[in-house]
Amino acid sequence: MRKNNQQLFIFLIITFFILLIYLFRPNLWQDRIEKYLNSQLSNAGWSLNNSVFSGHLFTGISSKDITLNNIDGTSVIFPSINARIKIIPLIMGKIKLNELAVSNAIIKPSFNFQSDTKNEILILTQAKYRLT
Repeated sequence: MRKNNQQLFIFLIITFFILLIYLFRPNLWQDRIEKYLNSQLSNAGWSLNNSVFSGHLFTGISSKDITLNNIDGTSVIFPSINARIKIIPLIMGKIKLNELAVSNAIIKPSFNFQSDTKNEILILTQAKYRLT
């Protein structure tokens, strides 16, 4: 009887870990993460275009070719992003990062020019962007 209990316990532990590994793959959480990020970014006029996440939520996720677009035409391109997401807030519906590594970001600002009809001078209007 004791040996059967030990085998059952070991089986349950192994099954639990396999289930955790399966449930916390980033591709299962991809839509939820993208919707949350877009809802947060849309308040400031930004939207996120993302490729597929890879890695694992326990060890870290990565993605290539992420683009942030502003309604005024400005875009920020991240060729590569690596992040570690906190698991408990993610389950609760929020995204909290332990770590975020970005390399070789490209910022393409959108400039608004106004013409001064008297002197034919182009004036760059003020543009402010803040990523929070």
